[in-house]
Amino acid sequence: MDQFIPAETLLKGGTNKFLFDVVIDPFFDLYLNGVINHINFNGRYIFCGHYEQYLPLDKSKLLFEENYRGIFSKCIFKNISIIGNCIGLRSDLENAIKDYSDNKYNILIDSVYSGVDVIPFLERSYKDPSRVGKVVYSYTD
Repeated sequence: MDQFIPAETLLKGGTNKFLFDVVIDPFFDLYLNGVINHINFNGRYIFCGHYEQYLPLDKSKLLFEENYRGIFSKCIFKNISIIGNCIGLRSDLENAIKDYSDNKYNILIDSVYSGVDVIPFLERSYKDPSRVGKVVYSYTD
């Protein structure tokens, strides 16, 4: 699948014919319950937070709370991997880039993408088994 479809379109019934190998979602509690049906066998669901992540957890109502058993059952049945990924603060990224520039890390870079090459970047990052090392997307600030 070489296209981007917003989660809102999937959840509002805009389409139900697509299956995705990888879903990247910033808020698992908003979309996971709906998009789980659109994740392919052996797919991956990657998330980095939940909707009310800055409130105390005991006050945060997870929107998929009532359906978690069904969600996890589908993950087991379809062998879907759920991956939590903390992307951190801007300063974390800036410090890591500085450390890399100062040769504090020996990181193997597979390839670098920028501009409109978002789809090739995502494909190389998540779908290409021949990838060796990190795939980088370079933003212009």
